[in-house]
Amino acid sequence: WHLRSSIDINYHQVDIYDHALKSGYQEERVEFRFFAQSNYRLTDRWSSYLLWRTEYYDNTFIPMIPSFGLEYLLSRNPRISLLTNATRNYHKPGLNDLYWIPGGNPNLKAEDGYSLDLGAQWQQKLNHWNIKVSGNLYTSIIDNWIVWQPSSTGAYYWEAQNLKKVWARGLETQLGLVWIPNTNWELHFNANYAYTRTTNQNAVESVDESRGKQLIYIPIHTANFSIDGQYKNLDFKLGNNSTGK
Repeated sequence: WHLRSSIDINYHQVDIYDHALKSGYQEERVEFRFFAQSNYRLTDRWSSYLLWRTEYYDNTFIPMIPSFGLEYLLSRNPRISLLTNATRNYHKPGLNDLYWIPGGNPNLKAEDGYSLDLGAQWQQKLNHWNIKVSGNLYTSIIDNWIVWQPSSTGAYYWEAQNLKKVWARGLETQLGLVWIPNTNWELHFNANYAYTRTTNQNAVESVDESRGKQLIYIPIHTANFSIDGQYKNLDFKLGNNSTGK
């Protein structure tokens, strides 16, 4: 068994005044959070964790935000493991979401939903190489998704809104290589790719063309890689990012 818990107290205060518009706001928030996590190794191959947190803010008490995960060690050499995770997602709007001038929305609701992940990892050492490959499939249904987008009134500012139901799903892959041939050389290579489909499921089809389409400002394809290393006292790094439409 491994147990961990914590209590967090956060205080947020915002004081904004626009001298040109002669308007502004003062708001504050106190947040309390209790967090507990339990990790348990069931057998030599099975391990699990249970995470539980509660939140209290703005006279709102959220008693149960759980997460549960399992890992199964399929092979030790190479090390191959399978993982799954189920969780409740809860994300409250921040003070900027609620009150920013212009575009803040004091009527915003907190995001609330559920997610499921399935993944696999493969690790092996070959001579001077350490290799790690992983992949993850996920799906989430989120109610009251918070999104900032251009104002529907045609004004030149963005505004915060809730989308009633959003379905997010996709694939994430990672590749990591480490090469250490001797005491003088060390080289790291990392590459990541994500395929993300995030769609508005509750738009009224006859009047809202976004129904079933990708949410604004969320690219379907993202990728990056980096190479960094060290030769004696010389360090170097090269990286690149690619973001789809």
